[in-house]
Amino acid sequence: MSYESFEHDISINELARCFKQRLFIELENSAQFPGIHISLDNSKINQLSKYILNLPVEYGGLLLLRYYKRYEVSEIENLMNVSYVKGKIEYLRRALSDRMGLFDKLISDNAFTKACASCVRLLHLL
Repeated sequence: MSYESFEHDISINELARCFKQRLFIELENSAQFPGIHISLDNSKINQLSKYILNLPVEYGGLLLLRYYKRYEVSEIENLMNVSYVKGKIEYLRRALSDRMGLFDKLISDNAFTKACASCVRLLHLL
């Protein structure tokens, strides 16, 4: 298959979306999420909140609904009409933990709750 025919069949962006969707499904179906959960100090929580605010709106919204509003996964799925919310949140937890330099650890739920509260405060200031 030449590059030209591949380009017409499926775009690289569509292929990336398919792989990401597959990852969300795998994380959704995982029985337990591995990792050591780490608390963050206030400066790291502020840094995390800025990363959350820079996420695409759908993903930032998932985190805010889960950690700030404390919605259950099923409530978020119904409210936003999206699937695999559990997998997407776990993906975000892992990606943001990596971004914070915690490659073999995960940011704790409590730290995400504080960071999401900080996001809401920052949004009210803007």
